Amino acid sequence: MGGGISKMAKQELVATVRDRYQQASKKDKGRILDEFTTIAGHHRKHGIRLLSGTADNKGKQAEGRRIYDDSVREAVIVVWCLHRDLEKLASSYANETGREIEETRVSWAGRV
Repeated sequence: MGGGISKMAKQELVATVRDRYQQASKKDKGRILDEFTTIAGHHRKHGIRLLSGTADNKGKQAEGRRIYDDSVREAVIVVWCLHRDLEKLASSYANETGREIEETRVSWAGRV
């Protein structure tokens, strides 16, 4: 095992220390954070997030509004598919002719 304390023990430690940390003065917060990071084995920034309560919100993404309608979305998908197919074609062409892919892209760009 890697040593240190278990995940469950860390969760209990956070729950125990969080209230004391949030009510402490700035000077005391530094001391509490030093003790916490030593015991839990976390970096200071992660300790700050855990003890201030901001780490719980991480990973939750707000539902955003749609900027483009479905017709624009469909057009973008078509362009992505065409790009993917052209990349495959360019790679195949470069392999057949022995040319580098960048040379192939440049020569095709002049034709468009």
